[in-house]
Amino acid sequence: MSEKSKELMRRFVDEVWNKKNRQIVYEVLTPDFRHYMPGSKDPMIGPEAYQQAVDFFFMAFPKGKMNIDEVFAE
Repeated sequence: MSEKSKELMRRFVDEVWNKKNRQIVYEVLTPDFRHYMPGSKDPMIGPEAYQQAVDFFFMAFPKGKMNIDEVFAE
């Protein structure tokens, strides 16, 4: 299971952050997904809230890319 989880995370980062594929957010994240941002008191809940944060990031850094150096899921 851990290899499957690692591959899903790699795919998610590549599709969302590097290829700017919006659809993958809605395929992977559940409606009750919670994402905690540093400095924010409350979590973002659900894929739509997460996508809004991604969109905000891309407005600030339109050519931004994300690299994964290491993944662990054991």
